[in-house]
Amino acid sequence: MNEFIDLHEILKHDASPAATVELLQEFWDKSVFHPWQEVRLRPCKEIRAQFVKLGWLLAGSPAIESQEILNKISQVIETIHLGSLIIDDIQDDSIERRGKPTLHRMYDMPLALNLGNFLYFQAAHLISQLNVTQKYKDLALKQIVETMRDAHLGQALDISINITEVEQAKVPKLVETSLRLKSGALMKLSLRLGALLNSQLENESELDQFGEAFGSCLQKLDDVGNMNVSCLNPKHLEDLKLKRPTWIWSALAQTGNQDEWSAFIKVVEKLPDTLPLEDFLDGTPIKQTALKMALVDLKEVTENLKIKFQLNETSEAYLLTMQLKEKLSHAY
Repeated sequence: MNEFIDLHEILKHDASPAATVELLQEFWDKSVFHPWQEVRLRPCKEIRAQFVKLGWLLAGSPAIESQEILNKISQVIETIHLGSLIIDDIQDDSIERRGKPTLHRMYDMPLALNLGNFLYFQAAHLISQLNVTQKYKDLALKQIVETMRDAHLGQALDISINITEVEQAKVPKLVETSLRLKSGALMKLSLRLGALLNSQLENESELDQFGEAFGSCLQKLDDVGNMNVSCLNPKHLEDLKLKRPTWIWSALAQTGNQDEWSAFIKVVEKLPDTLPLEDFLDGTPIKQTALKMALVDLKEVTENLKIKFQLNETSEAYLLTMQLKEKLSHAY
C-alpha cells in the first residue's frame, strides 16, 4: 500500500525520518494501510474510473495521450469513491460491502471513520503528484472540493429524511436531488477530470449534465436491484429498512395512487418481516415499473449525449458510452 504513500516525505522534518518510519510502520499498517488494502482489493465494477477515459474522449482532440495519467486519475476517483463507501457504511451501520464485512465491523468504527476521511485527502494529494500542468492541478482540486461539498449535501438528504413522513407529491423532487448530488456528483467529477486534460474543453455544461444524469441512473438501477426479497445479501432492503429516499419511492410516488402509497409504507414499517413486502410486490408492478422508468431514463441520457456531442456511432467515445450503458443495464 505504500506505493501510494511516501512516509519519508511525510516525516521529512523529523530529525531521523528513516528511524521514525520504522518505529511507526507497524501502527500505520494496522490502522491505515492494511484495512485500506483489504477493502481496495475487493471486486468492484469501476464504472466511474471508465468515465475518466470517456470524459477525455468527449473533450475532443486530447492534449495528451498518456494512458498512465488516465489510470492515475481513475485511481483518484476510485479513492474518493472508496472513502465514501466506508463513511456510508458507518452511517447506515451496514453489515456487508462487496461480499465481505464492512470495515467498521471488521476493525472498529473510529478506525474506519478515520480511514474513510483519510482517503478523501489522499485523493487530492494524488492530483498534486500528477505529471500534468499546474493549471490542470488547480482546476482538478477545485472540482474535487466542489464535488465533495455537493456529495455531502446529497448524503445529508439521504440520511436525514424519513421518506415515510414526506408528502407523496414532494417525494420525486427530493429523490431526484438526492440522487443527483449523492451519486451524480462523483460521475460528473470523473468526466471532468478526464476532460480537463484537454485545455480546449468545450461543452462543459453538457458534460456535467450527462455525468449527473448517468450517475443518477446508476443509483436508480442499484435501488431496483436491492429490492430483492429473496436475496441473502444484507445490503438488499437496507435502504427500505432505514426509510431512505430511494428511486423505488420516487417511482411509486409518480405512478401509484394514495392507497398503494399508504400500503407500501405499512409493509415497510413491518420490516425485517419480509412477507408483507413480498405480498405487496406480488400484487403491484412497482419494481418492474421502477426498472422500466430507470432504463428509459438511461436510454434518453445516452441518446442526448450522442446528439449534443455529435458522436459518430463508430467513434471510440460512442462505443465506450454504449458499453457502459449495457454494463449498467444488466448489472442489477
